[in-house]
Parts: sequence; structure tokens; C-alpha cells
Amino acid sequence: MEAKVQLEMIGTADVDAYIEGDSVVRKQFDELLQKRGYHLDSDSEKIWMPSETEYYLFYQGQAVDGFLAHPDDVLISKALKAPQRNRTLIVSYLARGASKKFLKLAQKYHLDLKKFV
Repeated sequence: MEAKVQLEMIGTADVDAYIEGDSVVRKQFDELLQKRGYHLDSDSEKIWMPSETEYYLFYQGQAVDGFLAHPDDVLISKALKAPQRNRTLIVSYLARGASKKFLKLAQKYHLDLKKFV
């Protein structure tokens, strides 16, 4: 379920997820995550994502579909909403060379990239 990006994901075992469903869906998703060494972040409902976020279907079931957000959209969200917590991740990403999409979003949302130098 993780995006295949060339970044080291440091010290995170929680998964942020928008869940459109009842508490049973949330509980079952958390149980699936726990089997893989993760857990559902209890603050997931506070997630902010750019309005132009691209989502990709990674699972389609009879009752539930799962989508992943494009990595650039996730990184912008992390850089804007929790820059100190995600500093190492963003610095690593910028050192590898940010995508045009990321840079465009950074400009649009007034992200000061100098904070990560």
C-alpha cells in the first residue's frame, strides 16, 4: 500500500486515511494495518490535502475501495502542516530533486522551501 518512492520513511508506523464509512470499517482497516506493523492514526480526520490531489485506486472490493494519494501531494501536506515533524523527510526529498508538480504546489500554497535548507 505504500507508494514506491526513493525516500527513507523515518520513524513512522501510523497511517493517515480518510475513511468514508462507519466505525466498523475504521476498526477493520486498523486491524489490517496492525498485521503489517502499522496503525491507523487517530487524528486522520484532521488531514489536509491540496485540492488538486491525485488519487490512485490500489484496491477495489465489493464494499470498499482504497486509494493512495500521489506522493507529491502527501509531501506538500506534510511540509505545510507539520514541517518540524517531517523536516528530515522533506530535506531528503528536496536533496534528491523535487518534481515540477511539488514545486508548483509549493509556490501555490506559499511553502517557504528555505525552511528546509
